[in-house]
Amino acid sequence: MSCDVDKARGWLLDIYQSGPGKIALWLITAEGRRVKLEDDFYPKIYIAGPLNHLKRLKQTLEVSQSVHAYRFAEKYVKPGDLERTRVLEVEVLDQRRAVHFARKIMRLGRFERFEVYNVDLPAEQYYLYDHSLYPFALIDVTRTRRGLWIQLLEDPSALDYQLPPLRRVLLEVEAEGRLLPSEKVRRIIVKTRREKYVLEGGDEAGLILEFVKLLVKLDPDFIFTKGGDSTVLQYLTRRAMASAVYRDFYLSRDKHFICSSRQRGRTVYSYGRAYFIWPTHRLHGRIHIDLLNSFILANSGFHGLAEVARTCRVELHRAARAGIGTIMSSLQLYEAIKSGVLIPWRKKEPEDYKDALTLLEADRGGLVLEPIRGVHRDVGEVDFSSMYPYIMLKYNISPETINCQCCPDSPQLVPELGFRVCQRRRGLIPRVLEVLLRRRLAYKRMAKEAEDPRLRKIYDRRQAALKWVLVSCFGYLGYRNAKFGRVEAHQAVCAYARELLLKAIEIAEERGFEVIHGIVDSLWVKKPGASQKDYEELTAQIHKETRIPIGLEGIYRWIAFLRSRSTPTPALTRYFGAFSDGRIKVRGLMARRSDTPLFIRQVQENLIKKLSEATSDDLALMATKALRKTEGAMEALRKRLIPLDLLVVRKRLSKEPYDYASQVHHAVAAKQLIAEGYEVHAGQLVRYIITDADAARPQRRVKAWELAKQGQRYDVEKYEQLLKRAIEEVTEPFGLKPHLAKQTTLF
Repeated sequence: MSCDVDKARGWLLDIYQSGPGKIALWLITAEGRRVKLEDDFYPKIYIAGPLNHLKRLKQTLEVSQSVHAYRFAEKYVKPGDLERTRVLEVEVLDQRRAVHFARKIMRLGRFERFEVYNVDLPAEQYYLYDHSLYPFALIDVTRTRRGLWIQLLEDPSALDYQLPPLRRVLLEVEAEGRLLPSEKVRRIIVKTRREKYVLEGGDEAGLILEFVKLLVKLDPDFIFTKGGDSTVLQYLTRRAMASAVYRDFYLSRDKHFICSSRQRGRTVYSYGRAYFIWPTHRLHGRIHIDLLNSFILANSGFHGLAEVARTCRVELHRAARAGIGTIMSSLQLYEAIKSGVLIPWRKKEPEDYKDALTLLEADRGGLVLEPIRGVHRDVGEVDFSSMYPYIMLKYNISPETINCQCCPDSPQLVPELGFRVCQRRRGLIPRVLEVLLRRRLAYKRMAKEAEDPRLRKIYDRRQAALKWVLVSCFGYLGYRNAKFGRVEAHQAVCAYARELLLKAIEIAEERGFEVIHGIVDSLWVKKPGASQKDYEELTAQIHKETRIPIGLEGIYRWIAFLRSRSTPTPALTRYFGAFSDGRIKVRGLMARRSDTPLFIRQVQENLIKKLSEATSDDLALMATKALRKTEGAMEALRKRLIPLDLLVVRKRLSKEPYDYASQVHHAVAAKQLIAEGYEVHAGQLVRYIITDADAARPQRRVKAWELAKQGQRYDVEKYEQLLKRAIEEVTEPFGLKPHLAKQTTLF
């Protein structure tokens, strides 16, 4: 490991603000060295307002201790502006104080004269945008008198790029009791690809210091943990403090202490659901990734994470933890900065006025048909591929292109709504989506053509990651906190989607198909005697007439559409079926619910798998046989032979544990954890075992999983009811219904 060199060539691993006006870059060279370079960087914020007031504001900036330099500049204040506006460009000394500085500016203008832009971008993110860099970029860096001179040595749009050789470790920590700050460290385990290091014995201080020495020796680029943000690193920090070795406890390459254990997490709400965000533990010079706190890594693997970090220009530490919407918005912000468009600090774009009838027509969402309930045979499922992104790309849907001022007579009108769409310019969102869609299509083709299984897997992971990012683009159009969101653009996409699905239905019916069900971008259709070729010709005609990619998901040997849980009417998103190639698809059943115990999920999945082996003719007979097969699982449950970890219920807290009016199970379990010293908040997942669901005292009804002991008894009757309900979901469409001892509601 080397630090503070003057010249290097290699791959960009890490970037962070190392001090006021300073950015640190860590590179992996071709020789395998890890080197650090530091650059001067003063992020720019912009102030818009009347020119005479901006000139007077310059006098205030001259004596401000937050300002490095200032000047006038020409920028597009809004993405839809036809001409640039003269604004005040201010280089701030420390981006971490930019929000505080922006508030002072707003107060000086009495909150009406000025608007402040580019305020809340992290410094390292701003640096990536400003220098057109991205994680794992291959660069040549030279220190000059004016700072670092950086040359990009590869094409950013390249698909078959190479990642540098990386060193990775998995860190596990065990305490003498539970992993609480009051319990001493018992064992530290560090795993590499080839070795496993177990540190234990001796005094705690010596154990922690031995771990630090091992980390220096292994010098990993990535430290993976399971629960590192929520517990592991915070626990180690607390124990280092208790053992009086905190000043020697560092995990970063630059010997920087990990974040203070006093930092607290926070609860955020998205689409009515609570999520708890733990304080991240930021390392310098190497990347810490919590495997339990990384959506992209969990769903697309490491190569998927690297792809979205590169493409969307998000530093790795942030990309590993960020939601797909945040990753998507990063590419939008980069495109805006590159185009000279300012980034609003606080969104102030109001929704256009609409009368009641227009509002009723506009806020309709996607088209959903009511399915024909029951079991259907030989049904084909056709799905539009990335429908919403392609709509935005094809029809130029972006916040600034809807009802723009430059095209009052635009011939392109949104169906049903009559919104005008800009004809003079390409929108910001379509420009961003083109990059993502082009790369994803290329990776899908490369995965299909690759002969090497390893490469095929890499390409598939990359396209899967991009798919997740594309999923967020539509929701972000209408998201109230989106930097470039606007509800009219959101409504326009929905209107086009409804028209496209109606067109697809019309084409299917003209070709003699019966439409069984339809959801937004998918159709289930059947036709007596239809072959694979008939379905492929159907999708080809739909694609020809809509110009939106559509494919045949498969042909079901049989598919069952279920009734609603609460009413006898058909449910819109509850179905399961078996494709002709043996694949199974399940939606809306207990096996898909996150709060279903693993044992019950496995029984239901096995039941459906058994049914999938049946042909259309012997389906009813197979359902009867499959139902009998579940009797063994029921008997094992009654005899208490099921391992406890298969009976754990996982439930997310929608509010703080003591804010619940009733004693629901997950709130009771959360209170048990709090009583034992655990930190539990709204948005967290709580795990528990149902011990006695009908007990008079709430504390006896469940036991938090972390507190459960060997031999913990569980409520057989309650789990039996849940198991019977899972079985009934599958057998009910076939006219079979297991006897229920008594009806109950889930938890």
